[in-house]
Amino acid sequence: MKLLTTGRPPSPLILSIWARVLLVHYTENIVIDGLDIHSIEMRVVGTITRQRPWRFTEVTYEVRLTGHADAEAVRELARKAADDCYVTNTLKNACKVS
Repeated sequence: MKLLTTGRPPSPLILSIWARVLLVHYTENIVIDGLDIHSIEMRVVGTITRQRPWRFTEVTYEVRLTGHADAEAVRELARKAADDCYVTNTLKNACKVS
């Protein structure tokens, strides 16, 4: 992962850390539910203000799963992971999260 920053906005490292926390909850629920998923990839994009006060206005997570779980199981996995993630739930009170 290559992290670049310019100016005063928050470091992309913050987004990386938030994504890793959510990723742990995906992994946890894959194991608990015994889903046939072989790999998981996550991309996170943050939108920030261009003026003070510096803050994220939106955080978007994109998750790619490889395996043989059915669509309903994957939707339930996404719901559980988001519900279990204290970072995601905290962010939802501060900005748009999708």
